[in-house]
Amino acid sequence: MGSDAVLPTKEDNSTKVLNPSMLPTLIVALGTLSFGIFILKKGNLIMLDTPDWLNQYGLGIIAGIFILRAIGDFHYVGFFKKIKNTYFGLNDSKYYSSLCLLIGILTIILEMKS
Repeated sequence: MGSDAVLPTKEDNSTKVLNPSMLPTLIVALGTLSFGIFILKKGNLIMLDTPDWLNQYGLGIIAGIFILRAIGDFHYVGFFKKIKNTYFGLNDSKYYSSLCLLIGILTIILEMKS
């Protein structure tokens, strides 16, 4: 049941739709870490040199990624998913999509203030 709560499954709760290996998982983890570091930089909490294009478009890109994740693929993930009554679907509706939307909105607010 553990991985069923964090990975999308079909309606039978036993067939995983997505089963990432270590490399894609590491890429997502490092990407999320990079987003966090960049947000700390834009919030003037750390000093870091970044390219001009990243300073100009970075927060918009981050906000877009998280808002698109909150909207989802219209089947297994996001607010508009069709498969809702799986372990993952319930957690996605309650926690994951809500958190992604919140991160997206807060990133937009940070972009407007900087």
